[in-house]
Formats: sequence, C-alpha cells, structure tokens
Amino acid sequence: MNLVLYTAVWWFAVLGAAAGSAWLGAWAALVALLVHVALATARARELVFVLFATLAGWAVDSGLTALGLLAFPAWSAWLAPPWIAGLWLAFATTLTTSLRIVQHRLVIAVLLGACAGPLAYYLGVQLGAVRLPQPLPAFMALALAWGVMLPLLAVAARYAASPRSFASPSAVVHGGTA
Repeated sequence: MNLVLYTAVWWFAVLGAAAGSAWLGAWAALVALLVHVALATARARELVFVLFATLAGWAVDSGLTALGLLAFPAWSAWLAPPWIAGLWLAFATTLTTSLRIVQHRLVIAVLLGACAGPLAYYLGVQLGAVRLPQPLPAFMALALAWGVMLPLLAVAARYAASPRSFASPSAVVHGGTA
C-alpha cells in the first residue's frame, strides 16, 4: 500500500510539474500522508519524522536550486517548488514501511541513494518537470546528496520508530518510557 501511494504521488508531482502545476504533487502527498498516519501505530512519532525528513530534503533540493544545479520551470531560482516537498514527504513515509530495511543496512542506503536519487531526477528531466543547467555537476551533486541523505534519514527513521525516541529525560534515566 505504501509503495503504491508513493508511486502515485511521484507521478502526480512530476507530471503535474511538467504541466505547470507546482502544487498538485504537494496536495497528493498530503492525501498520502493522511492515509499513512491513519495506518501508523505511533502516529505522533511518524508525523514528526515525516515532517523532519520533508523539511530536510526540501532544504537540500533548495540548496541545489540556489547553486544553479536544479532549475524548475516557472518557479523560484532559489527554492525548490512545493511538489518537491511533496515528493520528500511521500518518500519519508517509505522509510518506516516499504524501505525500512535500509534502517539497518546503511551501506545499502548509501548505494541506493547515490544511484536511485539521480535516476529519479533523470526521469523528471525526461518528463519536463526539472532542468539541469549543468548536467554532470548536477548528477554528481545529486548522487552525493542522496548518498548522504538516505542513510541519515534511515537512521532518523529507526530512531523515530523506537518507543524511547520521545521519552522524557526522567524516563530514560529511570529506564521507562513516557
């Protein structure tokens, strides 16, 4: 179910962006988030993690945009558009479900991120959702960014999945959870 939702968001976001809608992917991601959180057992932890990952990923893509490595038609030259935030949001939901295996296999997370991240952008370029003014430096930066972000987010997802992740300081000292 999660992988289907993520894939649907990806297509809504990328095809919507290619058609000139910066918001379609963000709205699709919010619907997916509602379904995801409704099915989660630890809703608050899951929501905090997904929002953290969304902001972190959007900030990385905004940085690459500000550096001139990514360009989004009809959008700011400095910030990534809302559909990119939607993709990060939907992707974050996979790290505690469909892709939770990478939480404990960080080498795989690095390799998967370094390969699959740039591939997703390549597909976005082919569909007209994003441009890479300097393709080689852009793909190198994307491989590096995703090779770092995926394992970091995998560790954050593992931490968020732990019942102790939101324990009060006194509960940690005394061995209990909040």
